[in-house]
Amino acid sequence: MLSIVFVSCKKDDAPVDARDKFVGRWFGNFNLSIPAVGVNETDTLSHFITKNPANANQIIIDSIQYATVNGDSFTYLPYTDSETDPSTGVTTTFTINGSGAITNGTNMTENFTINITSAGVTLNGTMSANLTKQ
Repeated sequence: MLSIVFVSCKKDDAPVDARDKFVGRWFGNFNLSIPAVGVNETDTLSHFITKNPANANQIIIDSIQYATVNGDSFTYLPYTDSETDPSTGVTTTFTINGSGAITNGTNMTENFTINITSAGVTLNGTMSANLTKQ
């Protein structure tokens, strides 16, 4: 008697990279508020997000800001930038901390705190954004 047995092995699916859902161009609006100086603005915002090739848990936003991904959300690594006015010699430092989350496959929200320090004075503000994947 001849028996033939067929064995099928399903290959394991490749692991899903949690960063994939963030990669691409995002466009929308942001609201900026710095109450101490009466700033309350709404404007457009565009992000281009890529994967950080040096860290499997991070994305790079607009080639300068890094964020750590956890599921459908991410947390920005604190970002600081300083500029010195050549005519006055006064240095202004901007520090931004924030996070974002995908609210469905194509929408993302972000929330930030902003600190601006110049000539010994610190101004605190917030920014929020609603973006759609393009």
